[in-house]
Amino acid sequence: MRLALIANAFKRLGVQGFGKSVCQQRSPYDGSRAVFPLFLKTFSSAEEGSVENTGEPVTESRIEKLPKGLFWKVFDRTKEPTKSALDKWLNDGKKLKERDLQSLVRGFRNSHNYKKALEVSQWMQNHPKFVFTPGDYCIMLDLIERVYGIDRAEKCFQDLPEISKNEITYCALLDCYAKAGLTEKAEHWMEKMQELGFTTTVRPYNTLMKCYLVSDQMEKILSTIKHLKKIDVQLNSFSYRLWINACASMSKIDDAEKIVDEIKSTNDSVDWTVYTAVGDMYIKSGLPDKAKSALKEAEKKIGKGDRRAYDYLITMNASLDDKEEVYRLWNILKTSFDKLYNTDYISVLSSLAKSGDIEGVEKIFKEWETSCSSYDFRVSNILLAAYVRGGMLEKAESFHSRIAKERGEPICKTWEILAQGYLNSKQMDKAVTTMLNALRRVRSSGWKPRSENVIGILKYLEEQGNVEIADEVLKLLRDIPYVTTEIYNLLLSTHAKAGKDADEIFEQMVIDKVSTDKETDRLRKVINDNKPSG
Repeated sequence: MRLALIANAFKRLGVQGFGKSVCQQRSPYDGSRAVFPLFLKTFSSAEEGSVENTGEPVTESRIEKLPKGLFWKVFDRTKEPTKSALDKWLNDGKKLKERDLQSLVRGFRNSHNYKKALEVSQWMQNHPKFVFTPGDYCIMLDLIERVYGIDRAEKCFQDLPEISKNEITYCALLDCYAKAGLTEKAEHWMEKMQELGFTTTVRPYNTLMKCYLVSDQMEKILSTIKHLKKIDVQLNSFSYRLWINACASMSKIDDAEKIVDEIKSTNDSVDWTVYTAVGDMYIKSGLPDKAKSALKEAEKKIGKGDRRAYDYLITMNASLDDKEEVYRLWNILKTSFDKLYNTDYISVLSSLAKSGDIEGVEKIFKEWETSCSSYDFRVSNILLAAYVRGGMLEKAESFHSRIAKERGEPICKTWEILAQGYLNSKQMDKAVTTMLNALRRVRSSGWKPRSENVIGILKYLEEQGNVEIADEVLKLLRDIPYVTTEIYNLLLSTHAKAGKDADEIFEQMVIDKVSTDKETDRLRKVINDNKPSG
């Protein structure tokens, strides 16, 4: 229940990492060939109140300035651990600055590879050559919470040098509580921060309100806003977004519109994200004309060099099925920047694919393919998925073959998209083979398959009584790891129908801490009854 609340809350804020992104993928780290382009995403418009803003934003130009070969040296952990890779880098006499390590940490973190980011962060902390700042501790706290949980994050904070226990790091731990929806702990920590004089700005209040959003306590957001006005603390763009989202969640459209009126009369310095929050509210309320008007206001607020705003407006106009506006914004984006990044193409291609404009997707994909400096399978996956969704499986197969021949081994998601096409067309043997290709290539990518695809091939293997392939699928899923009660039950049913023993599978369920249900108990009885007596 809490996870669902968290996901919904972060979707309202437009925070990446929860729900589907514009490229419709669970994890950006989906195979080594696609990693570097994704790593170069721009994160200059992170939400206020989170540890995203504890230091200089990681831009694509900054990442591109990393010492040549450093990224691949650190990322490819199949060759050597992160610590050994970085030690060897220095021992070979190569240059390495705090700035380079911070870029690596933030890049891996923003790309959802939290474990790798934490490994780099901890190496930097423990190395005498480098200075570990309070901002670095903030990022590390966040990473520890994501990788090991809140208890370890709290222990990390307790172990910080006293000089580093300041407003920044206190707010970082508050942010950990907020992301987890731990309201009582967040409120207690906020009281402690107030006692220390760490609540003189709006930032910690924003973080606390984010916690209320995650835990679906909208009334508390409204009371916090009221308190901020009482103590004369200036609201910022993120505060207004939280306030608007709270009103929208409570179906108080009129109140949200009054907030916009207040902004226009007293605080017109807010950024474009406030008006996209208003636009999102109107879209979900079935008010397309008002949504379009809000998005026009958002466009007026776009600052120089903020390409992320155009990407976001493109995807929102696609939600309104306004293809003409998508093309208009795309043309503005192309003329406003000397260089377009893969993420820009992902936004427009996903938007056109959503509207069913396959010809438009093909045309812009061709533009990208002839000009891209680094090939990103996430971009080609959008066209592949468009073919699959459009029932053009032969075209999808031909396109997949060409890309594999010209660009090398496709990433996991590419294979899964094709497998989904075979599932849709009931070509089950091809679906199983293609899905196995995806699962066998996971390695350390962080990719996880779609549940419906896994269930689809396992049900087919169950019908066929194919224990050998079903067992291989389970082994590969456990390596990811991605196992559920339903997956295990399908494996047990396959063994039961084939009259095979399943003791090892039951043992694996215990090891994987997967709960059993009535169906598991029924299958256990069937399998035990089928065992030869004596």
